[in-house]
Parts: sequence; C-alpha cells; structure tokens
Amino acid sequence: MPYLIAFFSVAHAQTQDIIGTAPRIGSVLNNAFTFLVSIFGFLAVIAFVVAGVIYLTAAGDEDRISLAKRMMVYSLGGLVVGVGSLVLFRLISSSFM
Repeated sequence: MPYLIAFFSVAHAQTQDIIGTAPRIGSVLNNAFTFLVSIFGFLAVIAFVVAGVIYLTAAGDEDRISLAKRMMVYSLGGLVVGVGSLVLFRLISSSFM
C-alpha cells in the first residue's frame, strides 16, 4: 500500500511540473501565425521573381508582358496583405499577453 501512495504522489508531481512548464496558448498561436505568414511572404516573393522572369523572357509578346505585370501586382498585393495581417496580429496579441 505505501508503494501505491508513493506512485500517485510522484505521478501527480510530474504532471504539475509538465503543466507548469508548458507554453501559453498565446505564444503557441503567435509562433504558428508567424510561421504561416513567413511561408506566405516567401511564396509572394517567389511569385514576384517568376513574374520578373516571365517579363524578361516575353520578347515583346504583349500577352506575356501583361501576364507578368498582373502577377507582379498580385504578388505585391499578397505581400502587403501578409505583412499587414502580421502587424495587426502582433498589435492585437500584445494587448492580450
């Protein structure tokens, strides 16, 4: 019987230690959102580079030049939306942490 009591007290102490050292949900959400926005920004930069390559290789073809310009505008717009959402999220999350 003393072994059973000792086991439960050790198990309870370990559980309290794990819960006490766990990161807060706000920090987990902040890290996840920062990661997702980083991926989003990386893809926007890649899209802009691809648009630049299309523009450079258009060789006077008006349709390809138009496509490249639209891709550049959309990728820059996506980058602005991504950075804006990151700034807004940081502004809101700083008031809750």
